[in-house]
Amino acid sequence: AMRYVAGETRQQALAEVRRLNALGCTCTLDFLGEFVTTETEADQALSEYLQLLPEIRQSGLLSNVSVKLSQ
Repeated sequence: AMRYVAGETRQQALAEVRRLNALGCTCTLDFLGEFVTTETEADQALSEYLQLLPEIRQSGLLSNVSVKLSQ
């Protein structure tokens, strides 16, 4: 799974995107959390994405995010 999981934290994931960008790769980030069943869990996932998107932009990284409808 490590081949596909960039890290356990947002900072680790962004560092891996930076490394892959240097190799000529564009990346897609996904906040894992399948089968969200409560409003609190959905709010947590939303918060993570809302923090991630500006960090990608401000860092100038070649990355996008994948949003799962199950969140």
